[in-house]
Amino acid sequence: MKLFDLEARGTTVAREVRGGTATFLTMAYILFANPAILSAAGMPFGPVVAATAAASALASLLMALGANFPIALAPGMGLNAVIAYQVAPAAGSWQAAMGLVVADGLLMLALVLIGLRGASPRHPARPAPRHRRGHRAVHRLHRRGERSHRGRHGQHGGRAVPRSAGRAAAGHLRLAARS
Repeated sequence: MKLFDLEARGTTVAREVRGGTATFLTMAYILFANPAILSAAGMPFGPVVAATAAASALASLLMALGANFPIALAPGMGLNAVIAYQVAPAAGSWQAAMGLVVADGLLMLALVLIGLRGASPRHPARPAPRHRRGHRAVHRLHRRGERSHRGRHGQHGGRAVPRSAGRAAAGHLRLAARS
């Protein structure tokens, strides 16, 4: 298939269909969970199911056809819970809350188009020393776990565990406590 250049990416149509099916099955709960959350704000369940499916399909198709990137997108439930349980009651109705969502989207679009959105402060380029220590500790734990697969196993709860895992975890906790 020339459109997605599957051969150059080292994949096949069958593999992509399997991946897409697995992704859909993993995400399908959103078709029911999202309307359940938004119905708490008074939104009708059936139309919210249809809107969730349409928005997910459109966003995923735009990523596939526009960006040539195999990722599925769907509405985020965290923000929907904020809308249902905080914004809609404060705004007086779900319709007013949706109007605020549209206004917010237009404001963000305007900020992006005039270049102000990218001018916001960013995270520091390097993590703070205490975070670097934590990262190093996690990497040490990982390396010790890899070495343990070469035969240095202890038994814990019926499963093989590296003998050094307890020492590594204790060291990680000490580093975290010092930070």
